[in-house]
Amino acid sequence: MKKKKLASAFLSLSLAAGVLAGCSGSGSSEKSSGDGDTIKIGVNLELSGGVASYGQSIAEGLELATAEINKEGIDGKKSN
Repeated sequence: MKKKKLASAFLSLSLAAGVLAGCSGSGSSEKSSGDGDTIKIGVNLELSGGVASYGQSIAEGLELATAEINKEGIDGKKSN
């Protein structure tokens, strides 16, 4: 019984360590813009099917917001 508790504790700690290592931001392979003068906006929209009208409306709103941001910028940064 003691071996089962020890094994489950070890597995739990291993799982927690794996999750924490996977969620850390260091060592990221994502490409950055380099100079930090852009604001990146990412969106996952439904543009087909029964809910396409919602996705299209959101996409149009994002285009308007991007144009508004790019007029003046935010703290000297433009959206991308």
